[in-house]
Amino acid sequence: MKTSVLLLAAIGAGLVVAVVACKKEPPANPQPFYPTDDAGPYVMGQAPEAGAPVVVVQPEAGPAEAAAPPPVAAVFDAAAQELLKAQIKKESAKHAPYMKTEGPILGGLLSEGQTVEQQAMFNPGKCYTIIGTTLAGVTELDIQVTAATPLPTLNPVLAMDNMAGPMAIVGDHPNCYKNPLPIGMMVKITVKATKGAGVAGAQLYVK
Repeated sequence: MKTSVLLLAAIGAGLVVAVVACKKEPPANPQPFYPTDDAGPYVMGQAPEAGAPVVVVQPEAGPAEAAAPPPVAAVFDAAAQELLKAQIKKESAKHAPYMKTEGPILGGLLSEGQTVEQQAMFNPGKCYTIIGTTLAGVTELDIQVTAATPLPTLNPVLAMDNMAGPMAIVGDHPNCYKNPLPIGMMVKITVKATKGAGVAGAQLYVK
């Protein structure tokens, strides 16, 4: 009888040990998960090696920036201005006799197709001539006079040169341009290097 009781006690103790042994406790320091440097499967407890390449995700490209406007004509230096002034003055004896200059010389270092502009006041009772030329390089120079108004659709062409070549004249002697209005009129003078490139400009004359 005593032997049976001891056997039952031993069996009960074994069952308790087995139950305790089957119950797993979480580890004190769980291993973290790290991705491999080739973006493959995760590896438990394995950190990336030092110096492993880092993949940087760039933001998506935004809309393309607006194209920059074409460069404006480079302003010519004082020496070039004096040379151009002397050349225009020589021509003024023939094309604008007894007239005086009005405002500064208009010009610059022009690439083909580029323009320079200047505003001027054409007063009633006055007569105007514009003489344009180039030092070298521009083979076709053009001058145009338009009314200067705030509305781009109301800027009619008032006069333009009808010459071919590196010289352009508006209001050539004896037909200088006269303001047809009884009041002063603001105009825009445009000089264009239609063909070729180089230093070019124009001077306004009045009498």
